[in-house]
Amino acid sequence: MGVVLLATGCASSAAPADSEIRYCHSGWHRLLPLLEPAVTVRPEAPSDSLLYDWDALADAIEYNEFARRATIEGTVPLDVVIGGDGRLIASRVPVEELTQDSFELFVESTLLAVRRTPVASAPPYQTAARLLVRFRLR
Repeated sequence: MGVVLLATGCASSAAPADSEIRYCHSGWHRLLPLLEPAVTVRPEAPSDSLLYDWDALADAIEYNEFARRATIEGTVPLDVVIGGDGRLIASRVPVEELTQDSFELFVESTLLAVRRTPVASAPPYQTAARLLVRFRLR
């Protein structure tokens, strides 16, 4: 498990990872453990949760390392159209609905994963869904 400094502007590479406190140009600081990232994908409408295995998509989405170190969390709304073969036909992040916690870092990693990951266990017809992709640290 890595560590991150409580104060900004101090490089964490000079001290051993197992140190609890550390000195840098701005004084003594306590090292905090890095939290483990968690990405979940759930449809906005509960009926859409039965159509696909959304966990496979969540596994393909990478939590941005900068956001993890800065302890940034957020939620990205995503409109998708999925074909009967499980491939993505169209995706759109509704810009008008983005909130302050929908950081561009999360939008970028969400769209990359959605474009390259087929959805398993797709029904044999085209369907549209609104997904909420949540980026959390635990």
